[in-house]
Amino acid sequence: MKKLIQSSLYIGLGFFVSRFLGLGRDLLVSARWGVTEQSDMVLFLINFPDMVVGMLMGTAVSALLVPQFVKSKDANGDMNLYSSAQQALGLYGLIVTLVILLFSGELIRLLVPGFDLSTQAQAQDLLKWVAFAILFSFVAGVPRAGLLSKEYFKITSFENLFFNVPLIAIIYFLVNSESYSFLGWAVLLASLARYLYLQVGARWIGFRLRPVRMSWSSKVVLRFLSLNVTSGCTIILFFTLRALATELGPGQLSIFSYFFKFLELPFGILTTIVFSIGLPRLSSSTQIRHLKVLTYIFIFSVFVSLASAFILVLMQGHGFTFFKVTAGDIDLLLKTLIIGVFALPARLIMTYLQSFEYSNQSSKISLMANLAALGVSVIVIFSAGSSLSLNHLAWVLNIYYYMSAIIMLVWAFTHGFSTHSSKSAG
Repeated sequence: MKKLIQSSLYIGLGFFVSRFLGLGRDLLVSARWGVTEQSDMVLFLINFPDMVVGMLMGTAVSALLVPQFVKSKDANGDMNLYSSAQQALGLYGLIVTLVILLFSGELIRLLVPGFDLSTQAQAQDLLKWVAFAILFSFVAGVPRAGLLSKEYFKITSFENLFFNVPLIAIIYFLVNSESYSFLGWAVLLASLARYLYLQVGARWIGFRLRPVRMSWSSKVVLRFLSLNVTSGCTIILFFTLRALATELGPGQLSIFSYFFKFLELPFGILTTIVFSIGLPRLSSSTQIRHLKVLTYIFIFSVFVSLASAFILVLMQGHGFTFFKVTAGDIDLLLKTLIIGVFALPARLIMTYLQSFEYSNQSSKISLMANLAALGVSVIVIFSAGSSLSLNHLAWVLNIYYYMSAIIMLVWAFTHGFSTHSSKSAG
């Protein structure tokens, strides 16, 4: 229990520090550009690599590798798997980077349709540098999985510190309204710094790269692709919502980004703790009272959601401003957050159930649940038509998370989930 509490504190502190720096980074953007199309463009480019990696890889690498590293007793086999996975993901990332470079114009028009032509051209030019950051974000998944499997949360928890600090420094000193040219370099160097930090940490605990021949069975490749699609559904939805936000008017993407950052500051800590600790422990333990754990998670998350909503309601109408963000924009942000906080119970339940399923070397139910929820969310978006607003986008997120959680709960309780054994759902 003591080790579990320590791990939770490390993960919570690390995630809070990284999200706080991310929020500080966004506040720096708002101080310089306010809530405008320029701030929309900067935030879009900063978040682009992680959004792409989330869509095409997400938690798939950890879900695939962590259980194998946990169960393996062969150090030599671990090194071969570690090296082979880095090579495969490096090749995968390189292909994705080249595709983005070739179709950067089409991607910009698809992902930020509300930008005017001059802003789209500027974003396209900067995207050519930002695209290379995707390569480092891809290969960073392997050392992260190695560290998680050995429960070195004190290292993985602070990885985004090495992403945000150089990014904030470069934006503060070199990027301004007259010169955006350093922004692409900033994202690239920040991604490289994060990868090197994870690689050094993995090497410190015994994971070392070696020349090996890539040898992936068709079963492993299919499972990896399945996990890609599963985790990618959420990011596809976020891409869609962000694209729609740009069409609501200049600055609306910035408000949506602030909404997500404020929401993730407390709630992302909880979901990260559940996944980071849950996956390796569910992979090695057969005596976990799942129903009891889920009950605790649900009660705690409902309490946090209600308390958060109450605080946000009290904050409304007080004319708060920060930097160049007006009181009207902040009230819109608060209204959107009040809706968003109620997604927490579904998010935590969904995260625990996914950890349970991944630990059993499966992802079929997560895949079906996410695809079904994505389909319903898209229907809700298009049914709103011209009345679409940021509040609608927040409701769509709630619908997505709750539908996924309900489908996975139904599956879990019809496959022995309420019993003690974490291997009963195979």
